[in-house]
Amino acid sequence: FPVTIGGAAKTVLSSDGALPFYTYFTTLKTYLEQNGFNNKTDYVFSRGLIDQRWLDTLCEDFGVSEPLIPYWNFRETRTALELLTGNPNGRVFIDEKTFIKHNALHDCAMDALRLIDAFSK
Repeated sequence: FPVTIGGAAKTVLSSDGALPFYTYFTTLKTYLEQNGFNNKTDYVFSRGLIDQRWLDTLCEDFGVSEPLIPYWNFRETRTALELLTGNPNGRVFIDEKTFIKHNALHDCAMDALRLIDAFSK
């Protein structure tokens, strides 16, 4: 069935101004290295294995020999929140004036805020 994406979510998901994959990859790799990310011991939180799968597939498609983040270092955000708080969404604190629902950037920021809140308790 067709899916309609509108408003701010459509803007975020558009390809206007998108980086070529290899530029994105090297930018992310540099950022992780400069911030002390250790791909043997540090975890990456995501909304599920789909993030890990698309990143690995893109790396393979572009001939990147070693995964940027190994699959065993991915952790699912909602599982962590449920274990830490008893609620898969953690504490809900949304500023309706600035938060845009179903906007990839805002969803990511909200996940980060919820994890920071849960881990700081």
